[in-house]
Amino acid sequence: MRKKSHKLQWLEEMNHRGELTKEEANVYHRSKLGHKGETDFDKLCSYFLDKPFSIINDITLSYQENILQMDKIVVNDHTIILIDIKNYHGQYTYVNNAWYTQQKLLSHNIYEQLHRAKRITKRLLDDFHINMKVEGVLIFMNPQSEITIEDEVTETTLTYEKIPLWLMNLNENYRKCPANGWHTVIQNHTIPSYRTDYICSEKRLAQLKKGTRCQNCGSFHMIQKRYTLSCASCSFIEPKETAYARTICEYGTIMHNRSLKRSDILAFVGDDYKEKYIKNILNKHFEPEKNFGKRHIRYVNKGCQFPYWFENKSDYFEKLEQRKYWK
Repeated sequence: MRKKSHKLQWLEEMNHRGELTKEEANVYHRSKLGHKGETDFDKLCSYFLDKPFSIINDITLSYQENILQMDKIVVNDHTIILIDIKNYHGQYTYVNNAWYTQQKLLSHNIYEQLHRAKRITKRLLDDFHINMKVEGVLIFMNPQSEITIEDEVTETTLTYEKIPLWLMNLNENYRKCPANGWHTVIQNHTIPSYRTDYICSEKRLAQLKKGTRCQNCGSFHMIQKRYTLSCASCSFIEPKETAYARTICEYGTIMHNRSLKRSDILAFVGDDYKEKYIKNILNKHFEPEKNFGKRHIRYVNKGCQFPYWFENKSDYFEKLEQRKYWK
C-alpha cells in the first residue's frame, strides 16, 4: 500500500476539523496532486507490468550523511531504475540547464533530485561491491501537462502518453534480478519517512471540531448505538470500535509530537462520547508507554492515520464490519 506523506496526512486531518492557512492550503493542494500522480502511476504499473519485477515504493535512504527519497524503484536484471513522479499541470520547458513554466524560471531544477539520487545510490552499491547500473526516470503523470526538453539529458523523461509503451518495453526486456545482495544493502540503509514539521498549537487544537467524523460525508453528527455509529446526515454506518480507534488515530496524527493521553482524547472527541469505552479501546488497541505509573498511563503515538496505524490488524477490523448488521 502506497502511503500518503506524513505532511499530507496532517494537512488532511486538520482540513477535516478546521481551516487551513493560505500557505497550508497551497501545500495541501500540491501534496494531494502529487500523491494522486503516484497512485495513478502505480495503477499503470499494475496493469502493464506482468513480470515479477522487484519494486519498492516511497523509499527513504540514508548513506554517509546523505538522505534521498524516491517515489519508486524498479529493478530489472543488473539495473536499478529510480523513478521520480510529478503531477504538474501546464507547460514546462527544459533549456539551458533550467526549467521554465510560462516563460518563468523555476526556482529548482527538477532533474537535480534524480541526479543526486543516482549518485548516492551508485556510491552505496559500489562501496558494497555490487555491480549494478543505476538509471533515472522522470515521469509527468498529468495528461494535461506539456513538456518540452531542448537540452540533452541522461535521464529518461516520460509524459503520460509515453508511459504504457515504456512499461511494455520493460516487460519485453525483463531479466530476473541477480542474487548479489542489492536488496539487503538497500534495506539496511532504508530509514522511516520524515514526519512533518507542522505542529498544532494548544490554541488551535481547542478550536478544531470535536467528535467522530463520518467517513462518507464528513459530518460530525453521529448517532451512537450499541455496536455502531451512524451518520445523521447520510446514514453511513461504521462499527463503533472502528470509529473510536480511527478517531484516536486522527488525534494522534494531528498531535504527532506528543504521547496519547486519555484526558486529551476525551477533550478531542467531546462530551458525547463515553470515557469508559475510550479507555477500553486504548487498552485494547494502543501500546502503553513505559516508565509511567498506572495513574499516568500514556500510549505510544505512531502519528499516522488509521489505515497505516493498523495495517497489521486490517483483517481484524474488516471482520468488525459484520457488526453493522447486528441488532
